Amino acid sequence: MQKRKVKWWEPRWSFAPRYRAEIGGTGIFSPWFWVRVMGVTAILLGAMVGFVWWQAPGAFIPWLQLAFAPFAIPCLLYFKVGLLYVLPPYIQVHAKGVHISHGDSGFIILMSKIRQVRISMDDCGRAMLVIAYLDRKDRPKTRTVGISDKVDLVQLGEIFAVAQHIEFAAGAENLTPGEIMRV
Repeated sequence: MQKRKVKWWEPRWSFAPRYRAEIGGTGIFSPWFWVRVMGVTAILLGAMVGFVWWQAPGAFIPWLQLAFAPFAIPCLLYFKVGLLYVLPPYIQVHAKGVHISHGDSGFIILMSKIRQVRISMDDCGRAMLVIAYLDRKDRPKTRTVGISDKVDLVQLGEIFAVAQHIEFAAGAENLTPGEIMRV
């Protein structure tokens, strides 16, 4: 039996708007967010310096490095956000399920938990994979990922066709996540 696996980097048109909406909702771009982060960092550093002086009164304190420490955390967070925006998610579809990884996080949707799969095209002719599945607590979820132009859609469909319990949606482009869940 031939092992089949289809893998691709999610196109920017698919993940960038979604990621921007997720990050924008956290308030990371708000100035007040960073004032709070730097304030909390300064308070924690002050408490640590006080503790060190209390435990070891003659200890050397690197004041220059401590002065720049509150600015290091925002720089590291912006670097991480920028890195995740530049590097796209990596998707693998194989016999065990769908593995989606982005940065240092990822998750697997097991083939046994997938209830419906839909490969649809948007108005610009770009392919999207919509997966309706059950999460760990058996709650219905839907995940949509963009499909790269280099992916063979026939081979992708064949991987899902092996699992007999998956229903394929035909002509269901405008359904909501609740409507495409059919077990």
